[in-house]
Amino acid sequence: MYAIYKARALLASLVVPVVLLGAPVPSLAQLTNADLVLLPDYCRARMEGQNSTSYQTYARQFGETNFLHIHHYCYGLNALNRAKMEFEPHKQKASLNRAIREFNYVLKRWPKSFSLTPTAMMYKAHAETKLIMVP
Repeated sequence: MYAIYKARALLASLVVPVVLLGAPVPSLAQLTNADLVLLPDYCRARMEGQNSTSYQTYARQFGETNFLHIHHYCYGLNALNRAKMEFEPHKQKASLNRAIREFNYVLKRWPKSFSLTPTAMMYKAHAETKLIMVP
């Protein structure tokens, strides 16, 4: 497991400079392979579709209904990641507002007892705090 995290960190360190050097940044709704590297494995599984083995595994683990909505959580995490790489305040604000909307989406649909609900609440609060600090 530790090797996976090291590999992700290495790949992220190679990807981030490319993004910062002017490579076109996809819209906030699109997840690139570089984006997926920085997200939890269940995000990639959700994007693979219902026929994949990994999707079925996570759907059983999280519950079918909860996992159905998890891509919004992943979009929220991705928007937070992009906000960290933005230098222009209006783009930073757009990313943070997107993150808040995505976390609101799952918080309205997931039960309070779901394991990722507290984390979604924390990330939403983090995005709201960062939004206040953007000039």
